[in-house]
This record gives sequence, C-alpha cells and structure tokens, in this order.
Amino acid sequence: MTTSPRHQATVPDSTVDASDDATIVRRMLALCADGIDTHALHVALRAEGIDLGSIDGIAASTVCGRIQIDDPIAASNIAASVPDEERARLHRLLAHSIHATSIDMLDGARDEAIHLAAAGDRDRAIERVLDAAGTARTMGNGTRALELLDLSVSLADERGHDRHDLRERRARLATELDAPTAREAWLELVLLYDAHGDADDAARARYFLFWASGDEQDARSLLVECAHAAGTGAWATRAAALISILDERYEEAIEFDRVTLQLARSNGDRRLEALTLLGLAASLSMIGQMQRGMELQRQAIAIADEIDDYRASVLGQLNLVSMLVDDMRPARALEQADALLSWIARTGMRGWRAEALALRSTALAQLGRIDDALATADRARADIDVAPAYSRSLAYLQHAVTLAMAGGRRPRIEQLLDLALRDIDGTGSAYVTSESNEVRAALAADEGDLDGALELVRSIEITDDVKRRRVSLLVARLGAQHGRDDFLAYALELAGPDAARDLGVDPSNREVAATCRAGLDAAASLDVLRAVIDDWTRVGHLYNAARARLSLGALLARRDDRTARSTIDQARRELLEMGCHVAGGGDDDTEQADMATSALLFDLGRRDREDVLASFGVRRFEAGDALAGPDVEREPAAFVIRSGQVRLVAKAADGRRMTIDLLDAGDVVGESLALGHGADSLHAEAIGDVVVGVLTAPLLQ
Repeated sequence: MTTSPRHQATVPDSTVDASDDATIVRRMLALCADGIDTHALHVALRAEGIDLGSIDGIAASTVCGRIQIDDPIAASNIAASVPDEERARLHRLLAHSIHATSIDMLDGARDEAIHLAAAGDRDRAIERVLDAAGTARTMGNGTRALELLDLSVSLADERGHDRHDLRERRARLATELDAPTAREAWLELVLLYDAHGDADDAARARYFLFWASGDEQDARSLLVECAHAAGTGAWATRAAALISILDERYEEAIEFDRVTLQLARSNGDRRLEALTLLGLAASLSMIGQMQRGMELQRQAIAIADEIDDYRASVLGQLNLVSMLVDDMRPARALEQADALLSWIARTGMRGWRAEALALRSTALAQLGRIDDALATADRARADIDVAPAYSRSLAYLQHAVTLAMAGGRRPRIEQLLDLALRDIDGTGSAYVTSESNEVRAALAADEGDLDGALELVRSIEITDDVKRRRVSLLVARLGAQHGRDDFLAYALELAGPDAARDLGVDPSNREVAATCRAGLDAAASLDVLRAVIDDWTRVGHLYNAARARLSLGALLARRDDRTARSTIDQARRELLEMGCHVAGGGDDDTEQADMATSALLFDLGRRDREDVLASFGVRRFEAGDALAGPDVEREPAAFVIRSGQVRLVAKAADGRRMTIDLLDAGDVVGESLALGHGADSLHAEAIGDVVVGVLTAPLLQ
C-alpha cells in the first residue's frame, strides 16, 4: 500500500488468487460504500492480524486519505455475498476502528453510526449521531447538525421505529435555521400526532408550524387551528395568547399566558415556559410595564440557554435590545447588542445577525455616534439575505431609521423602507408600516411638506405606550421647529395629561409636555425644556439632547429671544459633530424665520428686520459653485442661506483641503467683504442646490 494521493493496483481484483486475508480485506472495503479512512482500515486489519500488504493485490484507490474498491458493481456484489454473521462482525469491527481513529468527530460519528446500524445496533447508532449533532450545534455548525439529525431519523425509520422525538428535534433545528424543510417537517408531525390521537402534541406541532410558515398566506389560520385543536391544553392556550398579541389585545394576551405559564410549570415543559415568558414580556412592555417586561425577557433567555433552545434565546435577546432602545437606554442597548452578536458568532445563528447589527446601529445613533452607526448598519447588509423574512424587514427598517437620524438622502431612505415592507405578510406589516410612516413624516417635514407629514402621523395607529411616546415626541419637535401650533396641540393630545409628571428614565414625555406648552405660550415651560435637555445628556442620549435643543432654539426665536440663534447654532454644531446632516427647513415661512434669527440681523428690531427681509434679492447656486472666498470676484454682498447647505473649506499651501464647517439656513456667507472688513479667507462652496437671500452693502450700513 502506498501513501500517494491516488494508488491504483496493477493487478485486477478478478485475476487474483485470493487468500483468506485478501477476502477479508475485500469484504471490509465492500461494506464501506463511501470508502473508509486508511488509518481506520489499518487498525481494523491489525485487529484481525492481517498483513497490510494484502491490500496491494486489490483494485482499490486512495483519494484524500480514504480508500475504496474502484469498481462499485464488484463492491456491491462482494458486499451482498458476505454471510450475515460475518457481516455484523465486520461492521462492528469497522465502527470500533473508525471511533478510535477519526480526527473529524462529526464525519467519524456519521460513519461509525452507519456501521453500528448495519451491525444491528441501531439504538447505539442513533445515540452516536445525536451526540455528534449536539456537538455540531455547540460548534455553531447548524447545517451539519441538521444533516446528522436527518440521518438519525433515517436510521430509526429503517428499523421501523416511529421516533417522534427525533422528528421534533429535527423540525426545531430546521426552524431555528430558517431551513426550507422546516414547514414540511412540522406538517409531517401534525399528521402523525393527529393519526395517533395526541391532541396536545398535535397542538404543539401546529404552533411551530405557524412559525415555520411565516411567509405563507395560511399562517394565521394555522395558529387559529392550533388554538382550537386541543381545547384548554397548554400549547393551545399559548397559541390563543399569540393571536391576541398579533391583534394587539395585550391585556387579553397576558391573561392567556398566565394560564399557559401555570400549565407549563405543572407539566415541567421548560420550552413552553421560556416561550410564554417571551410573550408575557412583549405584552407587558406594550402596556407600559417596560421594566417588568425586560426582567421577564431575561428570565426567558436564561431558561432557553439552560435547555439549549437557541431560537427562543435569540428572540429574547433581540427583544431585550429592542426594548432597551425603545426605553431610551442606548448604552445598555449597545452592551446587550454586543453580547448578542458574540452569542450569534458562537452559536452560528447567522440568520439573526442582520437584525442585531441594525439594532446596534440605532443604539449608536442615539448615543451620538452617527458614523459608527452608519458603518454598523452597512455591515448588516452582508447577512440580510440569510435572515428570516420578518427579521430582514426589521433590519431594513432600523437601517432606514439610522440613516434618517443621520440626515441621509431621502431616496435611499425610501428605498430601505420599501424593502422593509416588501417581504412582510399581514402578521407583521402593520408594525413595519407604522414605523415607516414615522420616518416618512420626518422626511416630508424636512422637505417642507408639513401637511403631508401631519397626515402621515395621524395615520399611525397608537397601539401602546411606547408608540404613543415616540410619535408624540416626533410631532412636538416638528411643531416647534416649523412653528406649527396644530402639531403641538396634537402632540399634547397624544401624550396625555400625565406627560409632564413622567419622571422615568426616558425624558421624552416631559419633553413633549414642555415643548408643546412653551409653544402654546406657557413661557415657564422653557425652563422645563432646558432641564429635559440636561436629563437627555445625563443618560447619554446625546442625539435627543441636541434635537431637544433645536426645538428650544426655535421656540426662543418665536419670542425674539436674543439667545435663540446661539441655541440653534449649538444644537446644529452638536449634531454636526455626531455626523448628522441637519436640514435647514423647507417652506418660505421657515426659511424667513431662520434668516430672521441670523446673528447678522438679530440686533435689528422686528420692524427693521422685516424691512430688510422684504428687500432681499434671491440667488441660486448649484452643487460645487463658489459663493465666497479669496479667489471669488464679485460685488460686496452678504448671502443669507435660505435653503440648502454650504461647506466652508480651508486650503493649505500644499493644496490640501479641509472642511471647517457646514452652514445651513439662517447662516451668513460673505459678510466680511460686505461690511468692509476685507475679503473672506475661507472658501464657501454649495453642497447641492442652494438658495440665498442677497444683502448688498448699502442695506447693511
């Protein structure tokens, strides 16, 4: 026997005058239909006291360390001719040799199990395969684990044993991996349990069939069927609770799940206990009991990890990150998201990585780390194609939210929102549509379509306290920044009478109350709004602190407060440092208000300011046009930006360019030259289309 990659014996097997040793060697090789590791074969031959030279007279080839007879038909004939007793003995010998020599324990367990089953020891064979499947799962190789579970089912079927437990284990793993075989696996179990009259088991199978059929039109009917199939059974009650959650009847869902939890614990069903706690956590958070909900999520995760239910664990961890984001705890959310991503890498649950990364990006954005947030959202794209449909939609949605917080381009954000809705069926579309409309309302307002923005937010169905809080905050900020009292009134209506007394970790309700009352002429509320900004800063919510400051500046401007412009500038500077593009407003009223609060005009009284604004000329610039700079020759004039953005650039002696600042509506370009203080030292360039009001030197003097 040689050690070359491929060894071909020179003498055909049919011409060899076989000795007893050669016959045993032929039989061993013939019983290994897919070949055998050469080391395992050598161990088996030594156990038989056979000289390795006996292999040289057999027409066999070695490829990648495995040896098998060249002629498959001849091998099949030899295998068929082996006496039963000898066949069993050789299979046991081969199984022992493979177990002793295998380097890859997964391949070794598979080959060993095949020989053990052929020797008649199918129970031991199945045990070896299940052990290997568990190891593969722990290694994060779910695909390999599923292949081994398929083998365990096949081995049981060959013996005529109806091992439903093996089928359930395979079906659960297929569901975890979002494998295309999951639905078929659960449907098979439904039929088997129905045939045996096992109502509770059939209800459990129908419950998981619903999850495996998430993209199917009949998914909801499967859940309803589960709820009615077993009457008051534990899994039927869990299905009824889930239906109530999908219908946003959370109080009803809590009552169902309380019963389910009692049944699960009395039956010792830890898997059902974990899933029920997940459902209770979701329902409690939706009715405002966020802290209790998060605690139950942690309990569910602990149980799921204890019983190695990876799917329940990852859902619990995703829900916990999402709840921390909704509860305005970005630092904790980021910490939990990083722990989840490590868990995903360890367990191989790659299908959920895109959603985890998208949630991480939102937490980073809330912390004011916009560049990191966008980079994280981009990383999610590498895994989005392997995510389950609903998780994929949530990943697209969170990416859009992050991009909108950063002030990204509307077409790209709209594209992401469309993708989020593309693959969602009726069970998830209401939530994604609602979240999308929040983003679209902010985009519409940024472009001056305030009536369209209000129509969008009014179309959002307020189903829980989290959504009420978030929508009212959005509407209040839009109302303050665009001077719309109808927005402020609607935000105050949404928030409810107790908003100002909310002293929780999340200051958003207090911001809504202070913003709306200050905008509706309760000047004392401005101090409350300043305190809210401090609260946002204290809890690390730098993005919301800057947005609240922007609202404060707009409210101060409505009162002709001299600190308005500096407040707005500070907010925009904070957002710019985070990596946000800050829109300058859209409609003419907003542009005029921004210009009126310009530092250049603020020292004028209201009447003088109105006279100056009325005499403005208008000029438009396109992307890349120079408005001012050492090399620009034009008549002395100051440009007050009405819409668009302008970049201030310093040029070094070696030609390098450095962006110093970004200017928005209300900012002034070229005032040094217009006021006779000499030429501008920085280059001012238009970013996209820019509209400016032109103030000539005589108007300024």
